[in-house]
Amino acid sequence: MKFKWIVGLFITGLLLFGWVELYYIPKSEAKFEREQAEQLAPETHDFGKVLSYEHKFMGNAGNNINLMNNLPLADIPRTFAQDPETFRFQLNYEQSVEDIGKEKVEKAILYNATAMFALIENMETIVFHFTDASYTVTRERVKDWFGEDVLTFKDEQKFEEKVQRPIVQKERLVEWFAAYTQGGI
Repeated sequence: MKFKWIVGLFITGLLLFGWVELYYIPKSEAKFEREQAEQLAPETHDFGKVLSYEHKFMGNAGNNINLMNNLPLADIPRTFAQDPETFRFQLNYEQSVEDIGKEKVEKAILYNATAMFALIENMETIVFHFTDASYTVTRERVKDWFGEDVLTFKDEQKFEEKVQRPIVQKERLVEWFAAYTQGGI
């Protein structure tokens, strides 16, 4: 009788092991990879996942870098530079806008700049520098575009309504981008 229990438990263990290895783990990994890919595009990014990077001061380089590592374009190699005295943060991308895709870059700049200004209270200027172009976005221009301070966009629903949904629906993107960057380069 003991032997039957041992064999039964062994077979049950093998079945559970097979289910975990052949079904559960691959499905979990696929879900994780899909979620990671969604975080790289403004249309599908989950703003709630970056709320933990909210900070009053931009002097915390680690916080700023982690925020950028969790926003769209995080898959593009880049370096960072910041000047807390002038409240300026610069991202130096190692690829060109042309290689990445102009529309993708413009949407990401709209999304990322708004997110960064919403979450880092004293940041005033963000420079997105690519190998072939550079775009400077200021808090004042972002405020002028929305007619309100984006510090109020920390609510996920409000951020989705004011930023993400218009990007998805491609509402006035050319005008919006020009207002943020004053024409770019």
